[in-house]
Amino acid sequence: MPKIAIDRNSCIQCGACADICYARDVFEMKENGPVVVHPEICRLCGHCVAVCPTDSIDHEKIPLQDCPLIDPQQLPSIDVMITALRARRSYRRYQDRTAPREMIRDLISHSRWIPTGYNRQFLDWIVLDDEQSIKVTPKRAQRSQTQHRTWARRLEILGRTFCRRYRSSY
Repeated sequence: MPKIAIDRNSCIQCGACADICYARDVFEMKENGPVVVHPEICRLCGHCVAVCPTDSIDHEKIPLQDCPLIDPQQLPSIDVMITALRARRSYRRYQDRTAPREMIRDLISHSRWIPTGYNRQFLDWIVLDDEQSIKVTPKRAQRSQTQHRTWARRLEILGRTFCRRYRSSY
């Protein structure tokens, strides 16, 4: 269970933390502002820390420095976003050179801001930089894809069986 505290000296009692909480019952609004009532159900999404306009939420698992307030003036316009989305391409003509480790670390570190379900960030990264591992990996990936297709076929069969049973009950 994470330790979550509210700094009463800086809290302006806006209730943003309680309003945005996905678990809904971690915070409760009282006369003197939000109170942490059920930290055990916190889903560790970090939204409460990110939206607090006065940085009053102290969350043991989500450090404040990892959730800086975003200045709306710094957000890109819709036109810039559309251009970025349309310009994105998967480039598969790889060059025989190594990307700097610091660049890789930065990209992985910044990937934690990518939205995921419940903001749980169930992402794992494996970075290979030696030739032998890189040569062996495609074979392992092919095996994994074959296993995934087999699993998907089984799931599809189960799904059809379930649908037939469900429909036949009418």
